[in-house]
Amino acid sequence: MALAIVVSTPIVASAQPTFEEIVEALERDGLFVESGADADPNDLAGALRGIDEVLVVVLAEDESTGADALAEALRDLGRFEASVLVITPGEVAVSSESVRYTDAELDQALDAALDAFDAGATTTGAVGAFTDSLRLTGGDTAAPTPAPSGSSTGGGDGGGGGLGGFLVFF
Repeated sequence: MALAIVVSTPIVASAQPTFEEIVEALERDGLFVESGADADPNDLAGALRGIDEVLVVVLAEDESTGADALAEALRDLGRFEASVLVITPGEVAVSSESVRYTDAELDQALDAALDAFDAGATTTGAVGAFTDSLRLTGGDTAAPTPAPSGSSTGGGDGGGGGLGGFLVFF
């Protein structure tokens, strides 16, 4: 009897957001939080207060093409004059070609976010560490510097402090 109940119970698959849904939310709100992701949009908006050159995407599942590819695809649209920070359960990445921040500043901010996750911070706490790092550097508005994106998948080839605490968190 239990088997019949389990078999007859419909399984609802989680629908991943479309690229356009993410773009629309970024244009409207400056951030996108997928339903089921462990982050509150209001708290993230608070962490982003005063930083209008960074857009944030938080996904409930890893992106099939990778967080780095999604960050770059969103930035390459040409609709945003901001860096795009993408956080998934297994990756954290930031897009390149910031109008305001240099490669070194974005890498330092990404390291701060990863360190926050390693220390047990929430997603909002890690975004706060990212933006606080950018607030400390002040950015370079005189000469935009195209920069390669930073990304970490928790592999141990250096930089970023790993994702040990981040993966445990999720």
